[in-house]
Amino acid sequence: MKTLLPFFISFLCLAGCLDMSAYAPVRRSELSNLCVRAVCQDSYGYIWIATANGLCKSFGDEYEIYFGDANDTQTVPSNSVTGLMTDKDGWLLVATNMGICALEKDTKLFHRFIVDGNENYDFNGYGFVEYAGRLLCYGAEGLYEMDKSSRRIVSRLKINGDAITSAVKGPDGHLWFSNGTCMMAVDSTLKPLLRLNFESSDRVNTMAAAGDRLLLGTPNGVMSFNPSDQTLSPTPIGSDTEVNHILSLTDGTHLVATGNRGVLVYDSKTGTVGNRYNNIDFKELRTAEINNVYLDRDKNVWVSTFDRGEVLLVDRPKLFNVDRKLIRAFRNEFVTRTTTDSHGNLWVGTRYQGFAVFNPATNSKQYFNSRTAPALSSFTHDFVQEMTFDSRGRLWAGYNNSLIVCNPGASSDPEKYHLSVIKKFSNFVNAVSIAEDNRGRMWVGTDNCGLFIIDSDLNIVKTISTPLLRSNNITKIIPYDDNHLLISAYTDNLYLIDIDNMTVRNFDASGQRAWNSAVDIMLDRDRNLWIGTYHHGLLRLDAKSRELKSCLGDQTEDIVGLSQDSNGDIWASSSYGIYRFDTSGKLISSYLRPDGLGGNQFHEKCVASVAGGKILFGGNAGLEEIVPMTNLKKSPPPNYYSFDFKRIMVIT
Repeated sequence: MKTLLPFFISFLCLAGCLDMSAYAPVRRSELSNLCVRAVCQDSYGYIWIATANGLCKSFGDEYEIYFGDANDTQTVPSNSVTGLMTDKDGWLLVATNMGICALEKDTKLFHRFIVDGNENYDFNGYGFVEYAGRLLCYGAEGLYEMDKSSRRIVSRLKINGDAITSAVKGPDGHLWFSNGTCMMAVDSTLKPLLRLNFESSDRVNTMAAAGDRLLLGTPNGVMSFNPSDQTLSPTPIGSDTEVNHILSLTDGTHLVATGNRGVLVYDSKTGTVGNRYNNIDFKELRTAEINNVYLDRDKNVWVSTFDRGEVLLVDRPKLFNVDRKLIRAFRNEFVTRTTTDSHGNLWVGTRYQGFAVFNPATNSKQYFNSRTAPALSSFTHDFVQEMTFDSRGRLWAGYNNSLIVCNPGASSDPEKYHLSVIKKFSNFVNAVSIAEDNRGRMWVGTDNCGLFIIDSDLNIVKTISTPLLRSNNITKIIPYDDNHLLISAYTDNLYLIDIDNMTVRNFDASGQRAWNSAVDIMLDRDRNLWIGTYHHGLLRLDAKSRELKSCLGDQTEDIVGLSQDSNGDIWASSSYGIYRFDTSGKLISSYLRPDGLGGNQFHEKCVASVAGGKILFGGNAGLEEIVPMTNLKKSPPPNYYSFDFKRIMVIT
């Protein structure tokens, strides 16, 4: 202990000298500013975001924000961050309008760099480039070399005292850079080789390598420059496009960030321009003012916008909401039920607007409720609690506190429908589950009166309730085999009912405690039973071994809707997002709003399978469409643009 004490005391003294609060970042759920100028991924995989007011480190659902402090040299020199890069040593390099700094790998401190030994010089930096074994930065008055050991930057080249705003290694092996009005090339010793002046009407905002050419982004489109003979040629991105940044990808594609047309995808080999890159559709961006584009290690695209922060676009097949017209038709509608009729129309039950029928052929929507349909005018509310079509095409619905049977049909207008009520069972209270057996009878479960069996002539022929069932809240009814229905009685158990002699027996008493709060139940194609519960997550009962498995471990999530896709995977909606499982019950992934959903909260048993193998879940934010991998829509062909482009370059 005596040998460790001096070290311990020294450590305390050192710790006391450091004011940790001086450079501690601020934690926020939002960016510090929505004007994003650059994005970069560090050596650990974290995403850093340069904004007009603060440097932000992303943690997915929140940010650490680093603000500058004039009295603390271990902070960024300014809150106006202009450029980012990670070098070969894993250092995060940060350019601001008042200087350059770096976050050394395995540290949490920023180190400011001094320009030519002048501590009082406010250097306006724009970016960084590694070339010929040198780490270079560029900005006010020219090109500089960075010395990380001494934390100094030394001027290497100036262009008329102007700021260099872009730099790139060309296909000829030279470093090319521009101050906007002219371009210069230097060799590996940074010796100037060539200078090219532009006419006063031209300006280069950005440069990128493209095979044996350089692409020059200007306020009037993109020009292609051949370094070998210093000639220009036009590209399909013409004078109607303000180009701010060009990102060249390894497959020969270029992502072009524009100030007025969003992100364009340019293939320099084929000369085509579009809006899609692999599985990413840049038309989905909600702004056309783009400052920068960045590709991370997972091939996801980060878009820096002028007014909406950073936008992450994941390069993977679209799983959610491909049919944008359908999704928009019900976005932010409180959807409680959904099903299809024999004509392929989608019927949607809502909490406040009654029924809606959506025709996918015409993308038209029509509501039936107490205000729009005479047949429903006697109702004071328009809450659809349950809904299904029988084999005769009749619509059965738990509507407010009643059970109604309706006849939907086409009107004189082929795009309109009418709805008539065939029968209203006023003695029902809260019909919450409905199913048809193979004898053509309808089984209706209520939340407090048990089961009612109704024949094809709409007569109640049987009631099953206590004491046969210890709970009269029947949350779900499904066909189990040719002779039995399986029902869930909430707070009680699952029951098998013989549809011929109406005998009732426990399905499996061993699992009663686990599934007594069952909300939705489903048999998959292998006859494994899946049980969604309140507070006990998702359960799977193996058809052969009868082993009961909890698919979410110790999680107490509410699983409220179940479906199986065309690949066999099980999808489960919940009170917070959607889960996906393989057929053994292993969790594949969970999905929330950042993954493409419109909302995270779903309504119990609001699920339907529709044409093309797609699945619909409904909830507080409307409908969410799931498209299994094998049924993805093909990407549309790219859009093409043409223009008449003439440019003159003067070589001096």
